[in-house]
Amino acid sequence: LVSDLTKKSGSDLVKFTDQIQATSDTFGTDFKDNLMAVNTLANEFGISYEEALEKVNQGNIIGANSGGDMLELIKEYSTQFKRAGLNADQFIKAIDINVEKGIFSDKGLDLVKEATLKLGEMPKATKDAIDAIGLSSAQMQADIESGNSTFFQSMQEISNKLATLNPQSKEVGQVLADVF
Repeated sequence: LVSDLTKKSGSDLVKFTDQIQATSDTFGTDFKDNLMAVNTLANEFGISYEEALEKVNQGNIIGANSGGDMLELIKEYSTQFKRAGLNADQFIKAIDINVEKGIFSDKGLDLVKEATLKLGEMPKATKDAIDAIGLSSAQMQADIESGNSTFFQSMQEISNKLATLNPQSKEVGQVLADVF
């Protein structure tokens, strides 16, 4: 399986397999789950398998797996975090923050995923919500499409604007419902 996924052979295959086994033994995680998470990180973020394994190890060290689901979260959310404009380190940190803050299940990560999808599709409800808080959905969409802004930078812009508004306002509720 390691050879099939990584295309490694010979001593490189043996060394990498041993490294994954060491991760599994050290952190009490399943070998195949580690391998699949490493494969996902490497492929989604365009990093080497060794770098991806290091990210998994770092995640374990900082406590991102204290909920026991880091490897599953990597497999589920890597695509959207990459699309949002984040790198592998930022993604692992987001998993850790999700766990650290006691956010129920994957809700913090799901916010990024949903906002990335909605900002990418920019349906009428999302446009209306962004425009209602005084930002330009058309400009935001143009900036994302041109590469002048990432999805995550747009989320930050929206969040910063929300911080200036009454949290009980209709506009804030509209953004929470139709963007995040």
